[in-house]
Amino acid sequence: MLARQDFPGKVLVDTLIDLPMTMTPLVAGVGLLFLLGSDGIRQVLDRLGIQLLFTPWGAVLAQVLIAAPIMTRTSRSAFASSDVRFEQAAQTLGLKPWQVFLRISLPMARPVILGGLVLCWARAVGEFGATLMVAGATRFRTETLPMAVYLNISSGEVGIAWYAPGC
Repeated sequence: MLARQDFPGKVLVDTLIDLPMTMTPLVAGVGLLFLLGSDGIRQVLDRLGIQLLFTPWGAVLAQVLIAAPIMTRTSRSAFASSDVRFEQAAQTLGLKPWQVFLRISLPMARPVILGGLVLCWARAVGEFGATLMVAGATRFRTETLPMAVYLNISSGEVGIAWYAPGC
């Protein structure tokens, strides 16, 4: 939709998607911490039985916040650069819009999307700042590879930090 459609608020959506890339991950994590810790959102999450702060799910959320713009940008460029004539031809042959997407658009964009997934995964695996703010650094619970290295170095276990045993 971002690649080919014009709609009210597109610039705002585009800006919000890019926002995490324009700030340091630590600041993004502090913003997410304040957002999830605010009374209104915390009460809604509590009623739903969802615990995000200082849990492994919080780590996942922080990593998605930081890495998702990469995936969104890559996917957008893949769909924007694909030839719409193939999709139009498929529609004239009777395919429904969702069939056109699954059978024509997605396969044509697949190589670029897979590249974006690799970049997104690599960025998420290396995420430290936002994950630390939202999930904390509890050994064997919310510890990620970068946190394991940090915790071992900060405790003087430089040799162990090379192997990051917690992950």
